[in-house]
Amino acid sequence: MILICHLVIGAIIASQTTSIFWIVFLAIVSHYILDTIPHIEYMSLPAEGIREANWLRLAFETSKVLADAIIGVALIFTIWRITLSNPTNLALGGFFGIFPDILTGLFFIFPNSKILKKHRAFHEKVHFLQKKKYPLYFRIFTQVAVVLLGFIFLTQR
Repeated sequence: MILICHLVIGAIIASQTTSIFWIVFLAIVSHYILDTIPHIEYMSLPAEGIREANWLRLAFETSKVLADAIIGVALIFTIWRITLSNPTNLALGGFFGIFPDILTGLFFIFPNSKILKKHRAFHEKVHFLQKKKYPLYFRIFTQVAVVLLGFIFLTQR
């Protein structure tokens, strides 16, 4: 999933509890659950690491990730305005909602790390439905639906 979904769901989880432990735990678990849903992804980097990537393509993909993160943070501010929850907790929920992707990104910088390599392998297995051929519109719809359903949940309180 793109970062927006993970940031929003992590923040929504954080808006529902004050326990730091549960915010961190549930935001991370939500990441893997969301990644089981068919969705679009950014480019995939070579398994050998970032040094072998096409730098122009990498710069373009990085700009998409940054735009995604900025929109996600803006949506967290919207969640804060709706719920008046602790902004630090919302930021923690958003951060730990994308934490598994941060670990995967670190793997491309440190491809020899055994821990990061094991995490990447696990993270790839979670994406098992990605191997099936779903139409692009469906994979985009699932992500839009996740964010919309999250906001509907918030406004029904």
